[in-house]
Amino acid sequence: MPRWTIRAIASSAVQSAQAALFQYGTELLAEKRRCPAEDILSAAAHGRIPGADGGEENVTELELQMLFNLLIAAGSETTRNSIAAGVAALVQHPAQWRALQDDHSLLPRAIEEILRWSSSTPYNRRTATRDVEMRLVFEGLLDRFDSIALTGSIEWTRSNKHTGVRHMPVTFVAKREARP
Repeated sequence: MPRWTIRAIASSAVQSAQAALFQYGTELLAEKRRCPAEDILSAAAHGRIPGADGGEENVTELELQMLFNLLIAAGSETTRNSIAAGVAALVQHPAQWRALQDDHSLLPRAIEEILRWSSSTPYNRRTATRDVEMRLVFEGLLDRFDSIALTGSIEWTRSNKHTGVRHMPVTFVAKREARP
């Protein structure tokens, strides 16, 4: 890990922010236990998982905190990346940006197009749970327990730009009708 990263992580401001986020998560999870709602944290706080003895047990406090942190990180990263990719797409396609400026009712379609056009997660690693015949990323067999990495710039977005699925799939069109 680079020295500047270690210094940043060790800074008192970062540590204070991490402590505040941990405290917020602790309080939010306690509230979800007291007053469950129809959301993922309530489901986890009241959920039961298979135990070592074959029975069921509650999700531990540590597991709940880890889930909370994962949701915070995943939600902020994907939102930030989608906004950045959307701005970049509109800069690269000024006619689409002008169309959106002229007609704000196109915004829902433009958002769907931004999500189709780019990947909000630049890297994903998956492990096969069974043998799988691959045709998109590479031709061949992915054996059970083999792993594959998908990068946002190539494989991840390629499936949304398949010529057999969409009209003009490699063109960014802010007013494109979303597919169901």
